[in-house]
Amino acid sequence: MRHHHALVAAGVALLSACATSSDRPRLGDITLRPYGSITAPQTTFSVQQGRILSPDVDVTVEPDGCLRGTVGTSPFQVCNKGPVAPLKEGAEKVEHWQGTGGDFVVELEDRGTRLRADGTLIAGPGRGLPLQVTLALGQGPQWDEIRKHPALLAVAAAVAGVRGEPDRSAVGLTR
Repeated sequence: MRHHHALVAAGVALLSACATSSDRPRLGDITLRPYGSITAPQTTFSVQQGRILSPDVDVTVEPDGCLRGTVGTSPFQVCNKGPVAPLKEGAEKVEHWQGTGGDFVVELEDRGTRLRADGTLIAGPGRGLPLQVTLALGQGPQWDEIRKHPALLAVAAAVAGVRGEPDRSAVGLTR
């Protein structure tokens, strides 16, 4: 029995060390809900410097510019293939992301107040998630970080099941 308690204590210590080992400052939360239903479940994502995480997502911007981490229980990786010509008039920042985690384009629009994402996110073997969404961006340090790394929000939106254009049921949800 004493051996069992030692293992539990060691596990708790390891989890605590992992939870506090990040040297990235926490900037705030973003909450998303699929459009079209006020009763749909909400998903909250914590935004850190170069990182977004929730129980189902832990994705980081790596020094080489790629996004790596996990989506669900599967490894995730996409790399920025560079800026591309705007798909829509008024897009200020357009990036093409591609890798084993998907193939999608993100566009910051309307002076950084909206994000448009199109493509597919791969959340594991045989689990492709469509990524066709427009999201309104809020104010605050978490949103400033998203403006620097808009692909992080695209990943979060796909996992949260947000598709299409914002509607009245989504107003005020992101914070």
